[in-house]
Amino acid sequence: MKHIQVTLISTVIMTMLFSASGCAQEIKNELLSHKWYLHAYHIENKTYSPEKKEKEDFIQFNNNMTFISKSEGNIEKGQYTLNSKDHYIEFKDNAKGVLRAYIISVDTKTLVLKYDVRELRAIEVVYKRSR
Repeated sequence: MKHIQVTLISTVIMTMLFSASGCAQEIKNELLSHKWYLHAYHIENKTYSPEKKEKEDFIQFNNNMTFISKSEGNIEKGQYTLNSKDHYIEFKDNAKGVLRAYIISVDTKTLVLKYDVRELRAIEVVYKRSR
């Protein structure tokens, strides 16, 4: 009888844990699903403003797992995948393949990403929901 109780309790706990992790991903995706404007760069504990040609840069995450981004005047569209366990986003478009960005932090106002590109690995890119 004790074995059945332990098994039942273990099953309930595991179900709760898996349900909670699924909710965590949904919440993060809800947090992402907005238009984020480039705000600043963090490099070695210093903050830098974007250059003039980057002032209109943004990333827009849509609920259907697609994105639109503008970088130095160039518009890109594609799909994204959110990996909430390892805290990264993969951007997929037709032209450049896959780009990974690690989520340093995200809340209702600020998104901080670190792109997995050799030239950008030391840079944290800060986005805000409002300009």
